[in-house]
Amino acid sequence: MTEIKIKDLRGVGDVELNLDDTKRVFVFFGSNGVGKTKTLESIFIGLVATNSEFDITPKYGSFERLFREYIDFLNKMNPITFFYNFF
Repeated sequence: MTEIKIKDLRGVGDVELNLDDTKRVFVFFGSNGVGKTKTLESIFIGLVATNSEFDITPKYGSFERLFREYIDFLNKMNPITFFYNFF
């Protein structure tokens, strides 16, 4: 099992996910406004920020600029489609 904990996610609170390592696909479902998209966004940003293979400096200059462009992108597109295409 892979455990992901996110403390004090804005508008959501604490999030705890227990994911089965033997599975390749995970589905997040729930009512509107419970934090599904915010949870996926925070996981994505966390992975990008901690991945030494992902060098954002040449294209974006800073992590803050990358994050702003990412949020702008999400506002124009369904986030689930983005994550499906990205991974």
